[in-house]
Amino acid sequence: MKKLFLFAAIAIAVSASAQIKGFDPKKIDTKSTKTKAASSLKEKAANKGKASAFTSADDCGAFTKTETDKDGTTYQSAKDFLIVSNDGTTGFGFTMSNFMLEGDKYVMIVGVALEKGFCVAKSSSKIVVTFEDETQVSFINFQSDNCDGIVKTYIGKKVGNEADLQLLKTKQVRSIKLVGVEKSMVKPLSDNNKVQLQGTLKCL
Repeated sequence: MKKLFLFAAIAIAVSASAQIKGFDPKKIDTKSTKTKAASSLKEKAANKGKASAFTSADDCGAFTKTETDKDGTTYQSAKDFLIVSNDGTTGFGFTMSNFMLEGDKYVMIVGVALEKGFCVAKSSSKIVVTFEDETQVSFINFQSDNCDGIVKTYIGKKVGNEADLQLLKTKQVRSIKLVGVEKSMVKPLSDNNKVQLQGTLKCL
């Protein structure tokens, strides 16, 4: 019986892998991403102890902004990095944006480890989200192997995880885990983080 379960799990994994093979439509500027994350971290440290600007997850003006691609296509992106860090040194930052592909909307999430030398690998690294009810969803990394701690994932039709986006929009997230090559890190979200994450994804 155990062998049957193992084979079933392998079959599901292979099927999921085949579905997304070659799917990586959006490139990111890694240097710019790290610079923006570092800037957001400094800003958070400077504002420590101040009241949060995020009062409602339904106020899109607080979470997202409209940007324009080089080809003139407009899209929505997160107004600010989501910085998940207790000490201002370790943890990670996330930025999010949406885009259209073959008539369907997708969300791209880019994560950056704040500590130096955090190595990740394409496909084997992942982002694991744990909700307050202890259920979890995982998102595989599409970004190429690197030791800058940068991961990228997608939510949408071709990835087959649209239902996970609905969960993120409606359920409170307790913690986020970034799985690297040699180590992983997990960080709990502050109340402010929870509102920012949910509000940003609702508005994309």
